[in-house]
Amino acid sequence: MRHSVYWWILLLCLRSVVSGLDTSSVRLVNGSNDHEGRVEILHDGQWGSICDDEFNDNGAQVVCRSLGFQSFNANFYRQAHFGQSTGPIWLANVNCMGSEQNLDQCSFPGWGIHDCVHREDVGVRCQMSVRLVSGSGISSQGRVEIQINGTWGTVCDNGFNSKDAAVICAMMGFSRYGARAISEAGFGKGAGPIFFDDLACKGNELLITDCPGNPVGDHKCQHNEDAGVICQTTGVRLVNGATRYEGRVEVFHDNRWGSVCDDGFHQKEAAVICRSLSLPSHNAQVYGSGHFGRSVEPILLKNFYCEGYEQHLDQCYFSSWYNSDCHHGNDVGVSCQFGPDSVTFSPPTPGLVLEGESLNITCVAECHPPCSYFWAPGSPHFTSRPVLTLSNINMSQTGSTYTCTAKNIGSDTSRSNRFLLIVHSTPGIPSNISTRNISPTVVSVTWVEEFNGGAAQMFLVQYRGDATSQWTNFTEIVSERGMGIKHTILIPDLHPKTRYLVRVLAFNKYGYKDYTEEHEILTAVGPDLVSFSPPTPGLVLEGESLNITCLAECHPPCSYSWAPGSPHFTSRPVLTLSNINMSQTGSTYTCTAKNIGSDTSRSNKFLLIVHSTPGIPSNISTRSISPTAVSVTWVEEFNGGAAQMFLVQYRGYATSQWTNFTEIVSERGMGIKHTILIPDLHPKTRYLVRVLAFSKYGYKDYTEEHEILTAVGPDSVTFSPPTPGLVLEGESLNITCLAECHPPCSYSWSPGSPHFTSRPVLTLSNINMSQTGSTYTCTAKNIGSDASRSNKFLLIVHSTPGTPSNISTRSISPTAVSVTWVEEFNGGAAQMFLVQYRGYATSQWTNFTEIVSERGMGIKHTILIPDLHPKTRYLVRVLAFNKYGYKDYTEEHEILTAVGPDSVTFSPPTPGLVVEGESLNITCLAECHPPCSYSWSPGSPHFTSRPVLTLSNINMSQTGSTYTCTAKNIASDASRSNKFLLIVHSTPGIPSNISTRSISPTTVSVTWVEEFNGGAAQMFLVQYRGYATSQWTNFTEIVSERGMGIKHTILILDLHPTTRYLVRVLAFNKYGYKDYTEEHKILTAVGPDSVTFSPPTPGLVIEGESLNITCLAECHPPCSYSWAPGSPHFTSRPVLTLSNINMSQTGSTYTCTAKNIGSDTSRSNTFLLIVHSTPGIPSNISTRSISPTAVSVTWVEEFNGGAAQMFLVQYRGYATSQWTNFTEIVSERGMGIKHTILIPDLHPKTGYLVRVLAFNKYGYKDYTEEHKILTAVGPDSVTFSPPTPGLVVEGESLNITCLAECHPPCSYSWAPGSPHFTSRPVLTLSNINMSQTGSTYTCTAKNIGSDTSRSNKFLLIVHSTPSIPSNVSTHCISPTVVSITWVEEFNGGSAQMFLVQYGGNATSQWTNFTEIVSERGIDTKHTIWILDLHPKTRYLVRVLAFNKYGYKDFTEEQEILTAEASDRLNVSTATVPNKLDMLPVAIGSVSGLIILILLLVVGILVSRRSNNNDTTRRKDLTLQSR
Repeated sequence: MRHSVYWWILLLCLRSVVSGLDTSSVRLVNGSNDHEGRVEILHDGQWGSICDDEFNDNGAQVVCRSLGFQSFNANFYRQAHFGQSTGPIWLANVNCMGSEQNLDQCSFPGWGIHDCVHREDVGVRCQMSVRLVSGSGISSQGRVEIQINGTWGTVCDNGFNSKDAAVICAMMGFSRYGARAISEAGFGKGAGPIFFDDLACKGNELLITDCPGNPVGDHKCQHNEDAGVICQTTGVRLVNGATRYEGRVEVFHDNRWGSVCDDGFHQKEAAVICRSLSLPSHNAQVYGSGHFGRSVEPILLKNFYCEGYEQHLDQCYFSSWYNSDCHHGNDVGVSCQFGPDSVTFSPPTPGLVLEGESLNITCVAECHPPCSYFWAPGSPHFTSRPVLTLSNINMSQTGSTYTCTAKNIGSDTSRSNRFLLIVHSTPGIPSNISTRNISPTVVSVTWVEEFNGGAAQMFLVQYRGDATSQWTNFTEIVSERGMGIKHTILIPDLHPKTRYLVRVLAFNKYGYKDYTEEHEILTAVGPDLVSFSPPTPGLVLEGESLNITCLAECHPPCSYSWAPGSPHFTSRPVLTLSNINMSQTGSTYTCTAKNIGSDTSRSNKFLLIVHSTPGIPSNISTRSISPTAVSVTWVEEFNGGAAQMFLVQYRGYATSQWTNFTEIVSERGMGIKHTILIPDLHPKTRYLVRVLAFSKYGYKDYTEEHEILTAVGPDSVTFSPPTPGLVLEGESLNITCLAECHPPCSYSWSPGSPHFTSRPVLTLSNINMSQTGSTYTCTAKNIGSDASRSNKFLLIVHSTPGTPSNISTRSISPTAVSVTWVEEFNGGAAQMFLVQYRGYATSQWTNFTEIVSERGMGIKHTILIPDLHPKTRYLVRVLAFNKYGYKDYTEEHEILTAVGPDSVTFSPPTPGLVVEGESLNITCLAECHPPCSYSWSPGSPHFTSRPVLTLSNINMSQTGSTYTCTAKNIASDASRSNKFLLIVHSTPGIPSNISTRSISPTTVSVTWVEEFNGGAAQMFLVQYRGYATSQWTNFTEIVSERGMGIKHTILILDLHPTTRYLVRVLAFNKYGYKDYTEEHKILTAVGPDSVTFSPPTPGLVIEGESLNITCLAECHPPCSYSWAPGSPHFTSRPVLTLSNINMSQTGSTYTCTAKNIGSDTSRSNTFLLIVHSTPGIPSNISTRSISPTAVSVTWVEEFNGGAAQMFLVQYRGYATSQWTNFTEIVSERGMGIKHTILIPDLHPKTGYLVRVLAFNKYGYKDYTEEHKILTAVGPDSVTFSPPTPGLVVEGESLNITCLAECHPPCSYSWAPGSPHFTSRPVLTLSNINMSQTGSTYTCTAKNIGSDTSRSNKFLLIVHSTPSIPSNVSTHCISPTVVSITWVEEFNGGSAQMFLVQYGGNATSQWTNFTEIVSERGIDTKHTIWILDLHPKTRYLVRVLAFNKYGYKDFTEEQEILTAEASDRLNVSTATVPNKLDMLPVAIGSVSGLIILILLLVVGILVSRRSNNNDTTRRKDLTLQSR
């Protein structure tokens, strides 16, 4: 409640009680400085606030006075302007007169009595304490000193001007008008701190601290720069009003305040009072008879008069100070009506309502006097009731806009505001629900989000099996993301091959409508991968056929399609390719297996490679390079799929035996050209050449045979005669082409004989000049080697020069003529020119003294023939000649030497000056022989013998005309001209384009354009008179001419304000005048001086809001207004309305122009519209598992809505609905920039949801869609089973398993082997052979969750049994000793050893040599001696190579015969081993014992093999030995 009769009675009752209380302490808190803030008062030891009910500027003055500040200009603030208190509210309904020293002297109901809340806490702003010192006893002048925190300090004069002085004077209570700034310590140097420097006040600020400038205490000054001011002594204030906009008028004079009598005080005077206080003045109202209470001070003014346009009271007229014939019952008051400035609502944001509810919205506006209100729609008429009632609201009303307009009944000013009605309900049922089988135990559910009913909605997903009626809730409640957005969730852990029903429910805080329809889904299995049978089907020979079976595991069974082949899905998995040809090589065949239950499909493909014999080389050609060498060139064709080589063969005609070229040429690539050189051939001999391409698959055929002749020449070409090209016109030429060749050359001429023949001669007959510059080329060609050479010559033809052209003559003077001609072609040699002339009376030609040299064809020559007879006729001719002679003279030209004219004059000598209406006769004078002819322009355009021009009855339209006379000599055609300008005089023209303009209340400008002065200097007289008189007043100056078409402007001063005048202008010269200009009306007027806006800075707005901007300007008569864009025509309405502003309008500029309809003066102001909104939802969000405990989140920044935005990242586990905020708030970096953050410390192998929110100071739109991410593990490394799989025996097979730890399970690929990632980690290598040794196999394991991969590889080493030793030989050393030698072969990849056996012919028992011989390296020769044999006995010897994998076979048996004991062998003693040397062999050592044991084992094995030569038994023996 607000004040009531009860409160007033209680105030009167408690007045005496309250006034007796002790003085309370007061403070200002939560302000930006010590002289402003929320008012708090200390009572009962506790600080509390004051309610703003009935509190006004009078109370603010008391608060400021009690705190030691100046009370003048004190202001109060409602609605917790300086924040809300948390303590008690001690006072309410405080009523002060303004003169009290403390608040406890004011009236109020009592301590703690109120019906307020803290949003009504009152605040106060006090004026800083300011004083003027050292002003010679005059209170309105002096050095400026400011008190801050109890200390007085000065102001520096840097930048200190009249605007800064105006603020200081206003703080002192003086007028802002006429304030003067004094610099350089004009009122003496101060002491203490210097508080202010570089002030930049606009002049309308309330306090000096409101002005821009350096911070308090920041300066670079000394006290010799202290600033001072001189203020006007007439201050004015309004007291005892309800607000600072009204009150009793008091003026300041002689250091005291006094009232003003209401006699003669009208609206104009009230407007000046308001304007001088910087308050609205256009609706100022007068209140007489002590309306705002009677003053106790003297009455200072009576009967003063204002025009209404004055800026301050000092500019008005009054007779004297003090008046004794008026009493305080006539104290005048003024109301500077204001408002409404804005319209708000209670509740502040009324537009959000539930369907079926009702609303009561109150329109709130501050006006003086009180506002009236109307609602649209609602209450169309203005009433005092501000409330709109909306009952039983339904959804159809959502989006409706309601506008309240508040109108000041005094000033007729209005403001509007509107709100949008948003009606909420339960959310719509989700649409477009669908299901999909993802795996045997997982299905996806998708739906589209509908309208949320105006409140955040959520979604519950339920499912159940066919065999049960019990619904199971999905583990998560899904949050909304926006109407029309598609949601997809995965339901895991279902039973494979089972039918389920799924439904979705949308609900919000208001409830729900219904479930969606139920959707049926069947869980299925496969296919996981597709393979082929045979496993690698793509390698085939041309002509073969293939049957490839596509293999995949599915439940229900898969369907198959082949591309190309069988594009439709069928149950048949086989592709048949018959009679394959080379055109099919490189074709790719893809098999797709599809699960008909889940619609899941997988594909695999193979590349078909077709091999054949290579193609026959193409484009074979041969060329003779020299007498003994030819080159052979061919193009390589397709190699048939295997490396090809090329054999080149050649033979002479005289033999059928082909010779192979020494090299086999290797392939370089299909389409590549090969060239080889066959040297050492016989000169001048004919050969045949052919090429053969072959590969490991064979060959097709030889190329065709090419014939080539080894030949000689030509090396060069010459001519006979040697330099044949120089000839005279009309002659003939025979040129012979010379070249040496074997066989003889053929010749061609260009131009001449384009075909090759045996004739080398070119004949040119009767040559003419048109042939000069022609080029003739002879080419000689060897018919054997096809080699050729060329030579050419240039034909130059000479002749006599051409006759000169374009001859002309001209008489230059009475004794000289000029001759001109053009030079023609000189005939190929330098030419010269002879000029001749003769008179008519003689036939004798005279040569010009100079022979003229040539300068170039087409060049013009001019010579001067002097010393001729005047007035005589001559003939002239020219001759051109060179060293070959001449053609003829030019035609003869006739010329007459003549005299004049040299100049042209007039009679009378200066004929051009004439008075309008007169006539003229002008004679043209010139001397000529023969006599001249004359022409006039304008007048007589043809040449005649009459030299006179007659102009009759001349008028002003002819002035400025130019008349030209031309005199012409008929003999020499020489002419001269002269001209004169006709000037016609008259009275001056009437000035044009007269206009007037009101410059100020007492001054107008007059503008006109000067016309033709009539030929004499003119002057201008300006006259003016008021509407109320017929008497014209002459402007004080006679204005002189400045030139025709020049604009003149003069100012007429000291006119009466707001008065209508007539103005006219007269032009005159020495011939008189024509007439005055028309009379122009002008009204002396005021304004506009400037244009401002209400609100003052209207351009900042939130998207969706509306603006009403009022254009403010002071004019007399009233201004008209236009808005661009908006209202382009001038009207009396100053308001621009912008409704439902959107982001596309940001950056728009709006300009208001105010125009004075009296003076046509205009001013403009512009504001820039800046529209803010909430930021756009981040785009392109993605997540990635970085490690088992960390994921990265990436998004792209969108438009920030016009204010700095920030990003909040949230995440939660699948098992919880609680979102966790990322530890950092991410700052913006720019639209389109990508952000990436890392979320650490997560749980391994856990599913998370992540979302991002963009927000700014205006709020946010919505979260991004939620992204699923699974923290994954591995692979960290890849190993194999078996651990070292690369060592294998030839013919074996290998199964190598790739091992890696991953969550979720890894996929694997093998290179070579299985290039696509599958769940199968095994590589199978079957029937391995030695050609595979050294191959590298790489396994890559890939985590399907994090996309992380690791690789490992192994090298395949293939072992076998050693090869059979080679080159076994035996040698008899003595009757009892033989040597055995063999060469070591490949050991099969493992250390080999050698067993030597020998046996006599008479026994089948083999004896092992006592040593096992160790390997020494492939191709190494071994030799051992077998001792103690029988003399003259035949033995068989063999060698066996074996390693740990077994052996292949013994060498073939070698026969050796020992010699007789008496035989003396032809062997040196050094070759026979000494028995002592053989002792280690016989006896051995520990190693010998080991060898002996090994020999026994090998012997047993050998004996078993000897008894049975069956291949199978031998293989078993090999396995046993291994």
